[in-house]
Amino acid sequence: MRIHKIVLLAGVLAALGTFGCSNETKPATPATPSAASASPAAATKDSWVSQTTGNEYRVRPDPDHFSTEWTNMSGAFLAHGAYIRSECKRQGTKWVGESHSHLPCAAANLPSGQYSNWCDLVTKIEFDEVTPTRISGYGEGVKKIDCQKCQILETSWKPFVWVPKK
Repeated sequence: MRIHKIVLLAGVLAALGTFGCSNETKPATPATPSAASASPAAATKDSWVSQTTGNEYRVRPDPDHFSTEWTNMSGAFLAHGAYIRSECKRQGTKWVGESHSHLPCAAANLPSGQYSNWCDLVTKIEFDEVTPTRISGYGEGVKKIDCQKCQILETSWKPFVWVPKK
């Protein structure tokens, strides 16, 4: 079996997530979050920019759910139906959920911009700080993937920080 790498367009394949809440261990976060992190309404702006990847996300907070969607992808990706969408539910002081994505997957030996498959993936995500000036957390990043089967073989938690789009 040949192992392929996913093209991590966002650098964080889920710096956004939905539905399946995870108890998997990841890097420790501060034990006492700010009061603003408890309220999704703290994210008053709709458009946010990842300082990790440069990707832009639409953020839709409400009392029970926190959702995001990647908004500034290229026309070529849009033509293929690419997306990254996350949905989270509150767990204590965090927003925990999954990111659902449809992204290109490339064999390691292919030239840049050529893909061997388009994969629908689900990865975990957590938002641990949501304030009017900053959103941060951890997303499950794909390290190894079988592009033929669209099967994730190895992941690792990756931190991300978003700021309001100016």
